[in-house]
Amino acid sequence: MSTTNVTPRSVPVSLTPAGPPVGAPVSLVNVDSGRCLDVYGAGTAAGTPDHHLGLPRAGQPAMDPDGEYTGFGINFMMSMLFVSMLLRRDSPAGQSMWIAISKWQGTLFAWIATAITVTTDSTHQWPHSLWAFWSISIGHRTYPLTPLINVMYGVTFVVDIAYILLLRAKVKEHGLPVWRRL
Repeated sequence: MSTTNVTPRSVPVSLTPAGPPVGAPVSLVNVDSGRCLDVYGAGTAAGTPDHHLGLPRAGQPAMDPDGEYTGFGINFMMSMLFVSMLLRRDSPAGQSMWIAISKWQGTLFAWIATAITVTTDSTHQWPHSLWAFWSISIGHRTYPLTPLINVMYGVTFVVDIAYILLLRAKVKEHGLPVWRRL
């Protein structure tokens, strides 16, 4: 048996850990820096109302009090993952048209509920017309119905419909009944 001498390689200083040891408690807020998140290049100067990452500094209220960004963001991701799952599996196993349509309806009704909150008030409990409801909702610029929410909704709505169509085609391709599967 022959053995070879292995010389240890030196590690560049830039790769040596400089932070706390693994498992040590850490805080995302550095009270001395006055920044939102003490990550190099990611924080904002103290006192600025708009945070780069959208995260409030310690002691400040969250910018999503009703959970609109959170809810629509999760719904957006779920839609993408449903389509991804169907394409990756190449099978309708574990999926049904009833679930697909229910998800699409949930997306629609969640947006309508949010839009109603910005198009109605105590004196006007319902929008004057469907066109008024639509134009005010799409043109709304402040929380809870921001342009980002409208874009996330629109993309999610289209992806949900695409999922329904893809699932229907996949179910038929496998020779399964489209509407009898729960």
